[in-house]
Amino acid sequence: RRAGLADDALAWADVLHEGPVPAGLDDAGLRRARAEFLAGADGADAADALRRLTERDRTLADGRAGDYLLWFEADLYDQLQITQILAVLGDLGVAPDRVTLVCIGEYPGIAHFGGLGQLEPGQLGGLLGAVATPLTAEALELGTAAWAALRAPDPGGLGRIAASRSPQLRFLGEAFDRLAREYPSTRDGLSLSERRTLAATSEEGAPAGTVFAR
Repeated sequence: RRAGLADDALAWADVLHEGPVPAGLDDAGLRRARAEFLAGADGADAADALRRLTERDRTLADGRAGDYLLWFEADLYDQLQITQILAVLGDLGVAPDRVTLVCIGEYPGIAHFGGLGQLEPGQLGGLLGAVATPLTAEALELGTAAWAALRAPDPGGLGRIAASRSPQLRFLGEAFDRLAREYPSTRDGLSLSERRTLAATSEEGAPAGTVFAR
């Protein structure tokens, strides 16, 4: 609102790389599964979590006759959210050229860019001309395929998404490569996060917060 970009924005607040996203559930079933997980992880009320997810999905669907402007970042958290949204928009019959994506992993002058929240309102507007990308049918199909691969009971499809290269979804392949590295390595049985945790922990040990910061 301060940037003059929109009166309202919809936040897609769900940490999709944690907890269940099982295939075989309809939209209502998936919302219930996510609400139960999020409530358990946050110590919140499951009914309230379900209400928020239901209102979120209804708001997205209510805009199906108009245009969508998506603002996201390069990290895994955001990339998985993009795949869910694109799959939903595809199911709603929204034409790809009515979906525009602003997605960045860096910003000029910011050495350690962490996300859109670092930018001032005036800087956000400049991204529309610099990196805003209307999606193609191929990008929408790739996002939908990525969502299906994430939800599949077998992780074998993650590799195809990790190897993908899309001018519109330029961070998707890297994000899925990172996701795949959370499965046990064939070398030592450890995930990448476990291996990094060990590397950040001295032989005499360290508090969890210190290890996390490292």
